[in-house]
Amino acid sequence: TTRLVPMLLTVPGGSSTMIDCQVPYHEEATKTVLETASSDGKTPDQFVSQETALQLASAALVRTKSCVPETNSLCVGLGCTAALATTRNRRGKDQAFICAVFQSTSTPTKGLVGRLCFPKGDSGQSLFTRVEQPS
Repeated sequence: TTRLVPMLLTVPGGSSTMIDCQVPYHEEATKTVLETASSDGKTPDQFVSQETALQLASAALVRTKSCVPETNSLCVGLGCTAALATTRNRRGKDQAFICAVFQSTSTPTKGLVGRLCFPKGDSGQSLFTRVEQPS
């Protein structure tokens, strides 16, 4: 995630395309993003999940629409949550959930959630699975 932002901004026109970027890495930072975007103020029971990725993407879309409320362009919110390589013992899988939600004035909000699994060890392989298309 931290390499993606500079990479996107090296593309000509990137600064006129990207509205906002947040990388809430710590659990408390993630809670803050989710609480400000949620009407009920709830935070997830499981941070590395398709639900959390969807909530982060939805929060990004809401933030984008609030920054440019008059736009007729397609707006996209991206969310990613991951449990990756760590120095501590972790029982769970090395995996990531990625979600994109999008909306324009002529289309209702649509989205896609996917799951990346990284086999333990250093094989360099990953497996992407489309989880769902949220409504």
